[in-house]
Amino acid sequence: DQVLGVLIRRRIGLVDKDRLAKFAEPAFLGERGQALTGWRGDPERAPLQDRLVAGELPSLAALSAVTGELDDDLIELLIAARQAAKKARDFAAADGVRAHLRTRGVIIEDLPTGIRWKSA
Repeated sequence: DQVLGVLIRRRIGLVDKDRLAKFAEPAFLGERGQALTGWRGDPERAPLQDRLVAGELPSLAALSAVTGELDDDLIELLIAARQAAKKARDFAAADGVRAHLRTRGVIIEDLPTGIRWKSA
């Protein structure tokens, strides 16, 4: 696959350690919510976007309700929500986001240099 590119490519991303602190801030979640395009007309995603724009940490139920393909922006948004939950010491919610991503085929690895995610 690395030579010919004929197999399914895995998406891999890295959120470096310097950006992780920003990920846990409500203002950052609000910015990410504002940046999402086309969600306002989607009845499943619009409530989640509204909560993010308000700087609120979305519930796991709200995150789980989002269906469809996970693009890189949405994966980073979920990682940001996980970081915010960890900062708020809500480890059950943080673990829930991680488990939700795993059921959607995204594996999160916490590394000393940051968070690496990859699609399975």
